[in-house]
Amino acid sequence: MEQPKGFNVAGQEKNVYQLKKALYGLKHVSRTWYSRIDAYLENLGFERSLTESTLYIKEVDAKVLVVPLYIDDLLIT
Repeated sequence: MEQPKGFNVAGQEKNVYQLKKALYGLKHVSRTWYSRIDAYLENLGFERSLTESTLYIKEVDAKVLVVPLYIDDLLIT
């Protein structure tokens, strides 16, 4: 294993990160990812939409922040 090009640290070319646990490829990966992001967004004060479970909304001072989730991606608008 090598450091990716552009991410080399002088004097530490032999140091790399070891992956302790991979989520991709597991049957329950989407459930695991969703439960983590759900808890994180709710901790930040977002409310989950009653009609769309993958849509989070936060209102602050008449401004609205919307975060829709799709599989393992999110979009902040």
